[in-house]
Amino acid sequence: EGEAGAAQDPPDPKRATVSTKKLVPAKDNDFGSLCDAVGKAWKRNPLITLVYTNAAEFETEATTFNTVLRERQTAGGDRPSLTYRLDAADTLMEKGIKSVKRYLYDKYEAGAQARYSMFGMERVSGSFKLPNDRNKRGNMLLQIKESIAKEGLETKTYGKAFWDQLHTDYTALLTEAKKTDGFVSMQVGTKKLLRASLKKKLTSLIEVLRGN
Repeated sequence: EGEAGAAQDPPDPKRATVSTKKLVPAKDNDFGSLCDAVGKAWKRNPLITLVYTNAAEFETEATTFNTVLRERQTAGGDRPSLTYRLDAADTLMEKGIKSVKRYLYDKYEAGAQARYSMFGMERVSGSFKLPNDRNKRGNMLLQIKESIAKEGLETKTYGKAFWDQLHTDYTALLTEAKKTDGFVSMQVGTKKLLRASLKKKLTSLIEVLRGN
């Protein structure tokens, strides 16, 4: 039998670390809700202190995290719709370039292929196609418009009016896509920094409460 009053083994620091991690949610929405609740609770309990931060700073950081998270999710939620519109514009572009090929064949027959490069087409696996890269396609549209005029195809169904409109729409979509992707990327970076800072403070608060 062990002696009465024998000293107990000290707590396992690894076990304490694991339990702390379990208290901090992995999902951003849950993490944001926890930080919001902790910030409000801390303000109601001013006796709880940390040497490197305070309740007001924590609450501000938590609010910023939740704002950034909402903005990132909203922007990210708009991306599928934007992708769908770009896909539709690509399909329309393919339809238009097939018609241009036909116009050129009607005009030049065997010599038509020699003019495909004027319209931004590249030889891929034995056939002439527009590049898959959307930025290249956006740049090629101006070239296509100019070539439509040079070849006297302005009045065709897929002539000047068609390519003018597609150029305007595609350029606007690409600009919106770049803006959205850039914003989402920036918000993701900001969110990560805020999460790391808040997680450090939460861990410190948990340890302080455990010690009381």
